[in-house]
Formats: sequence, C-alpha cells, structure tokens
Amino acid sequence: MTLILKEQYDSGLFEQTEEGIRITRVFLADNPVPEEVLKQIGLVSTLPAPFELGDPHTTFDMAKIEEIKAQYYSTKFSLVTIVYRSSDIYNIENEHGETWSWDLSAQQTHINSVSDPLYQTNYGVDVGVAIGVNGNNVDGVDVYRPSMSLKVTRHVEDDTLLAAQAAIQARLAHVNSKNWKGYAPGEVLFIGAAINKVRTNDWLIEYNFLIGKIQTTPVITLADGSTVGPLTINPWNYVWFQHQTLTAGGELKRLIKSVHIAKVYEDLDFDSFGLKGP
Repeated sequence: MTLILKEQYDSGLFEQTEEGIRITRVFLADNPVPEEVLKQIGLVSTLPAPFELGDPHTTFDMAKIEEIKAQYYSTKFSLVTIVYRSSDIYNIENEHGETWSWDLSAQQTHINSVSDPLYQTNYGVDVGVAIGVNGNNVDGVDVYRPSMSLKVTRHVEDDTLLAAQAAIQARLAHVNSKNWKGYAPGEVLFIGAAINKVRTNDWLIEYNFLIGKIQTTPVITLADGSTVGPLTINPWNYVWFQHQTLTAGGELKRLIKSVHIAKVYEDLDFDSFGLKGP
C-alpha cells in the first residue's frame, strides 16, 4: 500500500539561525505506526522513497534535508517532520550545478621594501626602498594587504569521481596561463579541493583558488646608476633584492644592487577544470 502524505497548512516554517537557514515541513501520513511510515519513506528500507536525506528543498534548493522523523498522531495518522538546512542563503547553484563565492579581505604578509623611494622618508642614512635595515640585513615588516579567495563547488557522480580526483592532483599549485573568468594570466592560483559525499551517487567537489593582482613597479635605479623597469610582477612570483651600502656626497646610502624575480608556480590552462562560471 502506497503511503499518502498530506502537507499541513502550517508547514514550511522558514528560519534564519546562527548556523544558517532552517526550513521545517510537516505532513500527515495515513499510517498510525511511525516505524512503518519511516520504512516507506525509505530511512530503514530500500523501498522507493518520497524523501531522502540530502535531497534539496523544492523551492530553496540550497537547503538540503538533514532530518526526517515520524511520531504517532492518532489512530489513523502519523506526523512526519522534515527539516532542511543550509549554511548559506546566498550559496545558490547556477544552471550548471555550480556555486561561486568570493572572500575579499586583508591578510598579513611580510615585506622588505616599498615599491618606490617616494613612499619612504629617510633622516640620516638613506636606505632607499629597504624597510628595517639592520646592519647588512633587511628585516622588513609585517603589514596587511588586500587578499581575495574564490571557492567553486560542483557535483560529480560515482563513476567520474576517480577521474576528478586525478585531475585535481595534477592541477595543484598552478596559476592560470591565460585569461580566466575575468582574471589576467598569472593572477589565479589553484591551492586544492575538498571532496565530500552528500548523497547516493553524488559527490560535492569544492575547488579553492587565491587571487592576486599583477603589479607594475616604477623605474628602479640600481647602485651602479643603471635602471631597470618598469617591471610587471606576477602576484605569485617571488621578488627579492640585493642591497649595497655606498657613500655618496659624504652620506651613507642603502641602494639596490640587483633585482630578482623567481617564478614559483607552473602555468596551466584553467579551462581544463571544466568550470562554466558564475
């Protein structure tokens, strides 16, 4: 006998809690025995189920079923309560089954110099663009700089999971080799992914990226009088300087002897991720 569920007039309570969204739906089931109701819903059997843990809400598909319970109501009915939860009301999948979310903030980083001598005032010894000069060493300083990260999720099924894992491993610690989703070559760094099973034959992959902006330096005058630049600096390359202390006009000056740019990460065509975009 097929279980009949009738949704109640007070069903669909929508709450915004500290943990996220909570939606509660309430039904009357035409069977007074809660255990039998749960069997037909599918929680304790393999029968075709009208509801399953992890199913999305019919309207607010960012909310998934987290709890299903049945209790005795009368000699003819059981009361069925279905609770949906979502951690983020804005985390809505696009037509490709993806979610895209950005975090724009500031993070602490260590710097050893300013980008232009005009940004530093020296009294006594002229240290050029160096920060925290201590004898022959440049100690630098910790500062806050803008930071941006991107998280993208999408679903894969069991038969494509191993291929997805292998593809992620091969792409770890690469930067985009060409324009990708509005970002210039070299601005996006792929730092890894998390994979979680959310329901039967459904795995959620969360891709994580860091985003920086390409910077252009002013012309840099070296200790020997020659100049370099302007230099275009990829945000994920490592830039370092050698300094030299000279006496000029009776004054000690800390000047840049040489500039070095180290490429840290390999390039990759990010279209190979197969992500469609927000």
